Amino acid sequence: MSFGLASALQQWEGKAISEWQQLWRVPDLRILAITGSTNDDLRALAEAGSPELTVVIAEEQTAGRGRRGRQWHGAFEKSLHLSALLRPRDISCLTAAPIRVGMAAAQALQSRTGVPTRVKWPNDLDVQQRKLGGILCESVLGSSPFIVVGIGVNVYQTHDDFPPDVAARATSVRLEGGTLDRAAVAGAIVDALRAAAPRIASPFSAAELITLRAYDVLRGHSIEIDGLPAGVAEGISESGALLVRHNGNLEEVLSGTVRPTG
Repeated sequence: MSFGLASALQQWEGKAISEWQQLWRVPDLRILAITGSTNDDLRALAEAGSPELTVVIAEEQTAGRGRRGRQWHGAFEKSLHLSALLRPRDISCLTAAPIRVGMAAAQALQSRTGVPTRVKWPNDLDVQQRKLGGILCESVLGSSPFIVVGIGVNVYQTHDDFPPDVAARATSVRLEGGTLDRAAVAGAIVDALRAAAPRIASPFSAAELITLRAYDVLRGHSIEIDGLPAGVAEGISESGALLVRHNGNLEEVLSGTVRPTG
């Protein structure tokens, strides 16, 4: 069941929603007590004509999801569940969007929390091979294309807050000893998305690819894809594909669940 926009809050993290809207310089901000999915709520707003950088945040999601339909495990009042609307003019390379969002979010998290966050292709925020957060970009094409950018970040969780099947692979800002402030994290991510928005779905430039190397957690590691040995990750292409060297050949990987093995 989704309560959606009907559960809008008037205050969050000590301030009125209107104050956060002004501080973050966004045209519309909805912060909800509970919803099915902030991405679904934002898509409805986008289809009704909401402007770029409209933002939806929820304290709890009952149907949060990650890539390939997987469930996203957040925690009430401990995670940040944020979706932002982007309306790029250039959508020539939608496959680059999740990595570019990941870069923006990783840099924002590192700046505001002190946690050395990196990007794990295609859509995870990683700290020493533990998942700090995840990204889900959903594109809607047509005469007025847009991208709904969903970002989930573990902020206040302890080990006991994670389900047993993910606890060994998950972490949080608290567990990493970072500065604890969900509002500061949200504001930093919004600022980073604002800066990245014009090129969010464009191919990576040579300069961006150089920067990305420092944040690419898979680069130089042997990996498996969907449980099978796949070779050595050698970076990310200008289109956002994972580059893998296998049997002497450099291949582009466009999908799959990837894990480092060495």
